[in-house]
Amino acid sequence: MGLENPTPKKLTIGAQRVSSLKIEDQREIRKKQSETEVKKPKKPERISARERQEQEQNLQFGEITSIEELEGSSSKVFVIELENGDKAIAKIVNLDDEKYAAHKTELHAAQSERAAYLVSMILGFNFVPTTVIREKLDHEGTNKELQQIDDELGEDDRIIVQKFAKGKTAAQQSGIPVELLTDVAVFDYVISNVDRNTDNYLYSKNQITAIDNELSFGEDGFKLIIDDLRSAAATTIKISENLNSIIQDYDKNRNSRETEIYMELESLMPKEYIDAAISRLEQITDLILKHGHVPAEKVGDLTFK
Repeated sequence: MGLENPTPKKLTIGAQRVSSLKIEDQREIRKKQSETEVKKPKKPERISARERQEQEQNLQFGEITSIEELEGSSSKVFVIELENGDKAIAKIVNLDDEKYAAHKTELHAAQSERAAYLVSMILGFNFVPTTVIREKLDHEGTNKELQQIDDELGEDDRIIVQKFAKGKTAAQQSGIPVELLTDVAVFDYVISNVDRNTDNYLYSKNQITAIDNELSFGEDGFKLIIDDLRSAAATTIKISENLNSIIQDYDKNRNSRETEIYMELESLMPKEYIDAAISRLEQITDLILKHGHVPAEKVGDLTFK
């Protein structure tokens, strides 16, 4: 269950993993999704380092003035409002949850979600809303409702807090530009996210927001990631301006970008996971630089590390 407001599932083709269909059906679905496109995808806006720091501090330590639990989730998920008026999603995750236990990984779901945000921000994808790991909900010690939730936290429980993002899930709409879908598939390859179904990204005003990144950075289910990237690549022979700028920037600044990734992620995961992510970033960069896009027939050559 995602960090977005849960909605009833519909048994429609739009809610399926597109890469599980035949290639001709994949192309038809992507074509229908883009038929209503009237604008170019917007380049996600970068926020300043100062603004990012302020957002993270507020999400991590700001006083919570209201909280409402969302029904229908396998985890405890809340919409919270902070003292400054910002809304966010707070999600309590534990490795024993059925969703995470099914995937073999040493990483805690909260660490993966935080790391996905950091990689998105460092490279310029800017798909993932500001995300922090919060120690407890009631830092002030004055709210009995929050204190009760904090008191029930288990040893392995972690609280993910993510800035609230507007938009409908991809399963609820059509008209998403195919270039954006390719951008997301490339991002998911870099972070090795196995859980990007159409309920796990939002679309609004020609921008995509990637949510539910807890099953990232592990190797379990990697074939699904490759299948999704191949599916997206088969629908277009060009990449977005944003992805092109990301690739060009990384190519020119490989050492500094990699250093930044290591510095930000070293407290969240073992070095071998970061090494593997850097390897995937290098592989997809070199592939795009060589061909000018993501050639579907070459996607199978990409590896986990």
